[in-house]
Amino acid sequence: MLTNEARSYILFFCDRYHGFSCSSDPDPDVDCSDLNLSLDQLQVVDPSSCLSLDGSIQVVAMGFSRPLEYRANNGAPNETGLFTNFGSGDYNISVSDVNNCSLSILVTLDSPDSTVSILSINSFLAGCESNDGSIEVIAEGGPNLSYSLDGIVFQEAGVFENVSAGTYNITVRDDVCQDVQEHSVLSGVSFSNEIETIISSNCAISGCHVAGTGRVDLSVFSNVQSEAGNIKSRTQNGSMPPGGRSITQEQIDLISCWVDDGALNN
Repeated sequence: MLTNEARSYILFFCDRYHGFSCSSDPDPDVDCSDLNLSLDQLQVVDPSSCLSLDGSIQVVAMGFSRPLEYRANNGAPNETGLFTNFGSGDYNISVSDVNNCSLSILVTLDSPDSTVSILSINSFLAGCESNDGSIEVIAEGGPNLSYSLDGIVFQEAGVFENVSAGTYNITVRDDVCQDVQEHSVLSGVSFSNEIETIISSNCAISGCHVAGTGRVDLSVFSNVQSEAGNIKSRTQNGSMPPGGRSITQEQIDLISCWVDDGALNN
């Protein structure tokens, strides 16, 4: 019997080299929660110094249907799970497969002589399809601290205005070191005040998504939450609600923003 480590390396080479039969066709009936899925670190190499970009992360996914897409902090996808040229900081490594099953793990790359540390990140709601949010970063370290939302454009102050909802790689650096943390700004769309009415008026109605119809009962919040991604997709492509009913673009946007916030029971 293969050990877990051996299976991990076999799957890694299947991903990296396409000479093996490792892919499968999409299965529209797959239930990701029924699968034994995992995403594990194979190797993590810390950068050699504060501002060096010689760190790397190697992960492997098991139980997924190939082909796979690995991402680091929502960046460009790759098929190998190997990420290189990284500096110190936190990296959200995710994997998704042909059936839209996904997992993520947080991996931290440390620099032994780092003097910069992000102490806290506070943000204010951005609103849906607007940029009314803000981010305040509190950090400590050497002189000449500068701050960035993307690791590219830096400013002297730790306060960012006119911020849209989304996930940002907050970077603080001085002359020799840096610290990076991922932070999400929410839109603040409320399920109880905005989304529930849209669902109950257009979807959880007689003959549609209610108990006894054989469809998912969307009068139950836990079902709405578990189906959030599908609801967002179908309202955006116009296939939901069916039967000649329609919702406004504003309502479609509210659903999308609520789902992107994490489909919260708020």
